[in-house]
Formats: sequence, structure tokens, C-alpha cells
Amino acid sequence: MVDVHIEYGILNIVAHPHGESTYQDVLRRAANQEVKFWGELNAAIKEPREVEPGIFQSAIVIGVEIDLSEPLIDRENLVEVSAEDTSVTVSNEYLYNGKVFLYTFVEDRHLLFFETKNEFGKRLSPNRAHRIFTRLMSPEVIGADAPYVDVTIVPEEDALDRLLGLHRLDRVEIRLQKPNPGDEDAEEINALLAEMVDQGLANQDVRLLRSPEAGTIALNSPLKKGLFVGAHSRGRNVTAKAS
Repeated sequence: MVDVHIEYGILNIVAHPHGESTYQDVLRRAANQEVKFWGELNAAIKEPREVEPGIFQSAIVIGVEIDLSEPLIDRENLVEVSAEDTSVTVSNEYLYNGKVFLYTFVEDRHLLFFETKNEFGKRLSPNRAHRIFTRLMSPEVIGADAPYVDVTIVPEEDALDRLLGLHRLDRVEIRLQKPNPGDEDAEEINALLAEMVDQGLANQDVRLLRSPEAGTIALNSPLKKGLFVGAHSRGRNVTAKAS
């Protein structure tokens, strides 16, 4: 099963041309290839694994590359010092200030879901993820004989639609949190939150699990509205488990 959390971004990755195993091949070509994508920040992706047919998971690894020829800055005196004159040991075998973000690629939808906030609270913006995968999918990395790969960001307003469009949802967790006055003025949203106000609730959690007999969770209109309220009214805490 694949966990997809609301604190995620989505990239649309399309290879031209593509056929069976094209995306698996492209991801494996890009794996373990380090690219510089933002200042001194470098990134790579680990070898993907197919957790279910057509669904691949792996990790984006990010760290700072230290230029050993550049001086250090003494933070107390704000003066330059040579690394050789200090007790600091720096090696170009490592990236520093490392961060890891998980990703899931759904082949038949050409969608790559990636964490924008990992378990340690570190963040990866969609723009930086786009830059990472654009560089990783370039001919210089995956080879001139590979298909041309187009990488685009799925706009945030489309993200929940894409998530709900996955062919099976096993678990949906919704948190409704009262918005600040003026955050949302749509009649349908105010009606959905009215009961919370009447009960004096700051937030409300709803947890839905798929029954073994059902093919997926089919959200009705009120629950679907609740999902969007949870996503857009400061309470950004919606989780779905999909495959």
C-alpha cells in the first residue's frame, strides 16, 4: 500500500515516447546520480522499488556540498579561517545537513507524489523538487538514448482531485479546523462548519476505512467538501492511503 499525506506535492512526469517499463527504466537511470540544483545544495534519488504493479517508491536525498578550497567563517569573530588551521574535519565523501524525502510514482497516471515535509519537519518546496527531477531527467544524466522527459508541477488546487482520482483509497483521514473569520465565506463550507461552532469544537477528526468488500472509498458530497475544507482552512491535515 502507498501512504499519501496532505503535506505532499505532485509532479507530472511524462516520457516521450513511452511504453511498458519506460518509467521504471528512467527512474533507475536517474538513481544514484548526484545533481546540483540550488546553490550549494545537491540531490540524488535512491534506486526505486516496485511496491505494487506500476507503483514505485524511493527517496530523494538532499545535502550541502562543501567546497574544500573555500575558507571557513569563525562565527564568534566573523573572520575567515582555513580549514587546515582548525580542528574541523571536512570530507568531500559526504554531503552535509542531509535531508531525506520519500516519493511515490504512479506509472499509469504519470504522477510523482513527494513529501514536502518529512518526519523531522524538514521541508522541500515543489519548485525545488521540480528543479531536482528536471535535472535528474535530463539527457546528461539519464543518457542521450533515453526518451525525452517532461517534468511539470501539478498546481496545488488540482492536487486533491488527483489524489481522489487514484483507483483505490483504503484510508482517508480528515481534520476539519475552524478557519479564521474571512478565510472561507462559501455557503456550503460555512454550513459544514456550523455544527462544529454549535458544539464549541476547534477541530473535528473523521477517519474512514475501506471495507474488504468495497473496491474503494467513495466519498459522498459532504465528506468530499470536508476533505477540501481540511485542506484549505489552515488545518492542513488530510491523509489518504491509496494504491
